[in-house]
Amino acid sequence: MPLNLPAAPLGKEMLNVDFGGTTLETFTYRPSGEIKGVLLNFHGTSRNADDYRDAAVKVADQYGLYVVAPKFDSREFSNSEYHRGGMLDGSRLLPKEDWTVSLVDDIAEWAHAKLGNDPNDETIAFGHSAGGQFLSRVAAFGPDIFDKIIIANPSTHVRASLSEDMPYGFDGLPAADAEAYLKDYLADPVTIYAGSRDNDPNDSQLSSGAAAMRQGSHRLDRAQNVYNEARELAASKGWEFNWELVVADGVAHSSSRMLNAPEFRQAFDGRTGDDRGPVQAAPRPEWAPERVPEQTPEWVPETAPESASPGNVHDFDRVSEWHGAVIGDFAKGDVIDFRDIDAHSRQRGHQDFDLLGLVGPSAFTSDGAQIRLRHHDGDTYVYLNTDRDSYYEAKGRIEGIHHLTEDDFLL
Repeated sequence: MPLNLPAAPLGKEMLNVDFGGTTLETFTYRPSGEIKGVLLNFHGTSRNADDYRDAAVKVADQYGLYVVAPKFDSREFSNSEYHRGGMLDGSRLLPKEDWTVSLVDDIAEWAHAKLGNDPNDETIAFGHSAGGQFLSRVAAFGPDIFDKIIIANPSTHVRASLSEDMPYGFDGLPAADAEAYLKDYLADPVTIYAGSRDNDPNDSQLSSGAAAMRQGSHRLDRAQNVYNEARELAASKGWEFNWELVVADGVAHSSSRMLNAPEFRQAFDGRTGDDRGPVQAAPRPEWAPERVPEQTPEWVPETAPESASPGNVHDFDRVSEWHGAVIGDFAKGDVIDFRDIDAHSRQRGHQDFDLLGLVGPSAFTSDGAQIRLRHHDGDTYVYLNTDRDSYYEAKGRIEGIHHLTEDDFLL
């Protein structure tokens, strides 16, 4: 993908973009002011990407996001190729590079290049209805490039099941890979976002095949069942679980209403993790707690290693704890403890990290178990690569410029 592109203009634009050999009509919106990230917005079965772009304008203005809504034209992408991710030709598993879900990597890279961003800056995905089905397959089988994946009102999800056939589960992958893909899926920052009134079992657009009906009788039912099944499996296996379930009160099957519902703020900003129970459809709560992304967490000091001057140990036990963390009081002699994090989620056993130092994004490889550092805008960023792709799964920030070495970490 080219990295030197004309800057995205303010306002709305329509472009025909070549994403690694696949040309898609692409609708964009750039708000005024600081751009803090990219929102990829995936349309429903009507293939109306322009309407999806327009529906996200308010969100873009509020959060400072560049909206990119690619159109997967029905003349080029069947329902199997779009809604269900394009991994299969009938029952035959296609090469990974031919999967439709693999396109999101090039789409995100192009979007950041249009802004002149570091490709590792915030990337959010939202998909409603058929777009939610597609994003469920992206989360399960696609590249790990998103800081948040919001799956809204799909007819079907990918279940946390090794016995359910692809593209509704993980049976069909090589046996050696299926569990690793499933484990990684449960660790992804997924929000299942459902409308409390999207509960019509007779909706003409609702998938009604056997695999779909095993998920529940309507979309809300399926959202709750799939979330609960995933959460229970992660708990039984002791695996990391970074999903959340958010229900928009009074909303039926509408992309624009889901984006503009008060609960979208929770879906977008909400805390994730396996210490949180499923959110059931209920009257709209009064807004109170929100995640405060820039707040410095209070870490409990421990004893620093003998090789360091006495200082604080900033202890992180999960990838999700480090993602978005800010250390505001890091001082000489402090250490960051990543020892309890499995540095490679797709290998058996517990792996340790390899510190690469101050290097660019391309230094990450499919070997995983890697840490890279970056100095940007007067702060130090620490990125973790914990699986088989070449992207980070977590990034945290240390206020100020620090020239970190292996002595500053417990790995």
